Amino acid sequence: FFDVSMAQAENLKRELGEPSGPPTKKPRPEAPPQLLFSCAPPPYFALDSLVSSGPRKGADRGTPHCANRSLYKAGACSVGAWHCTEGGFPVTDRPTTEIFYVIEGEGQVVDADGTPHPWGPGDTVVLPKHWTG
Repeated sequence: FFDVSMAQAENLKRELGEPSGPPTKKPRPEAPPQLLFSCAPPPYFALDSLVSSGPRKGADRGTPHCANRSLYKAGACSVGAWHCTEGGFPVTDRPTTEIFYVIEGEGQVVDADGTPHPWGPGDTVVLPKHWTG
């Protein structure tokens, strides 16, 4: 059995560098958002179902026009479809990792050092966070 008076407990807390006074309640962490099942049939991402975002800003080759449609977004994760017409544009220090699966068409990403990485139908491409090219 160990008995400590409130005064002794306060002195001990001070000596240990802990805050004194009545114990404070720590806020309970919020529960993570409930993840919802998401599924889209092919027509959901048909080209005429995508929303145009117009010409790509900062294009350095051609006049690429982009369109997309979102399926799912929760925190830093988002899933959707993206389409871009022919052209090129720089990417500097990507803020997130991007993963894409190529359904049709072809293109390439080029690293900052000039190394090209061509891709086409059936390829899966990963652009890591902070990638530049």
